[in-house]
Amino acid sequence: MAFLFVNNEGDALDIVQDTIYKAFISIKQLKEPKYFSTWISRILINTTLDFIKKITVWFHLAILKYWGMMGEAY
Repeated sequence: MAFLFVNNEGDALDIVQDTIYKAFISIKQLKEPKYFSTWISRILINTTLDFIKKITVWFHLAILKYWGMMGEAY
């Protein structure tokens, strides 16, 4: 599912690893074991969205840095 969002195998594997870690740390918060798949899917989606937000911020900062350098050069 993460690959569908990020379209990059390496990033998707990182997201899945983060998801498993977050699920392991917060397993006690799962109230009903029958909802495990829904619960972990929600963690995966939230982790993926956090990753996308982080990448977007990095991208915008890189653009601003580039434009700043271009402004100094002229």
